[in-house]
Amino acid sequence: MRLLAILIILFSLYSQASFANVQQGYIAFESIPILHNGRVKPLDTFAKSTLLSINGKSTIYDEATNNKINSTKWFIELLFNPQNSYKRKIFNIANPNIINVLSLKTTKNHRYSFAVLTKAIKNNFTMINELANIPNKQRSLEQQQIVDIYLKTIQYFQISRSLSLLL
Repeated sequence: MRLLAILIILFSLYSQASFANVQQGYIAFESIPILHNGRVKPLDTFAKSTLLSINGKSTIYDEATNNKINSTKWFIELLFNPQNSYKRKIFNIANPNIINVLSLKTTKNHRYSFAVLTKAIKNNFTMINELANIPNKQRSLEQQQIVDIYLKTIQYFQISRSLSLLL
């Protein structure tokens, strides 16, 4: 909790400074130490590994500006503007069977937004809950992929809400 308060203070201080100071603040933000899975790592490393887990890449494509967004900028948006982040198509689901099971519309790049996935999960929650109760070793590959998508959406939501008590 203290780490998140420090993040907010650092980021807000730099948001009111000149462009050069903002760049320095961004670099400082990237290097803030995060404790994750028993290891201390820089925030940018955590952001990259999280985005890579969800997206299959460490950058995302912004359809509105036709630009790539690096993992740190994505992470900042997820923390400070989650409603916008929920609309970004970043969850990679390449298996057409999973897309059909979740009743998703096929996309050319296999990317889906958090908003779309949460609706699909809600509509299939009974099935997903049953799959989650099957021991890992007994799940088929597709069953495991469905559970993984569910767990990734939970992780995404938890990150997006991690500053909510402080703001």
